[in-house]
Amino acid sequence: MIRARIGDNIHGDEILLPVPALLIGLSLLGALLFDLVPTGPWMQLVWPDAVAVLLVYWAVYQPHRLGLWPAFVLGLLVDVHDASLFGQHALAWVTL
Repeated sequence: MIRARIGDNIHGDEILLPVPALLIGLSLLGALLFDLVPTGPWMQLVWPDAVAVLLVYWAVYQPHRLGLWPAFVLGLLVDVHDASLFGQHALAWVTL
């Protein structure tokens, strides 16, 4: 009978492999397209900011694979699309 002790790695010698950059890029592109779907003002209260959610996820899960540039560039693209103050989303997402 094998007993696991506290602090033992249950899965053996499992090491997280780096995620391909293509997967990160495609997921951020999909989140950007999800955010660009036109919605009414009432729906924006419950509609999540998918790019921000994914930026936080990738920054926590694979911090060495995602820098500040993707957040800045995606923020500028959203600012141009929304015709909002230029750099508003970029600054918020880089700070995030």
